[in-house]
Amino acid sequence: VGKQTIYRWWPSKAAVLMDAFLDLAGRSAEGAGAGGEAQSDEAAQGIPDTGDLVADLKLVLRATVDELNDPALEAPTRALTAEGIVDAKLGAAFVHKLLDPQLAL
Repeated sequence: VGKQTIYRWWPSKAAVLMDAFLDLAGRSAEGAGAGGEAQSDEAAQGIPDTGDLVADLKLVLRATVDELNDPALEAPTRALTAEGIVDAKLGAAFVHKLLDPQLAL
């Protein structure tokens, strides 16, 4: 694939990385929620509901740490975070596409 084709769809290398990262993160989340049975919105997002708030928060934090330490997600997360500081437009898009849906829960 040539540069012209890539830049027709994405304005920068960082934008390509962000879309690839979002796809990878989405697949990772789908894999974590796999099981074949119908799930509530909370279950589909991996939010536990054990009836114990402290235990639920510990589970969410542990899953977050595990995801951030996943080698497949760690490098792109760092790269996008750093580039988002330099490129405010990319940073805003990163927050909008990745974090806003999580914060809406």
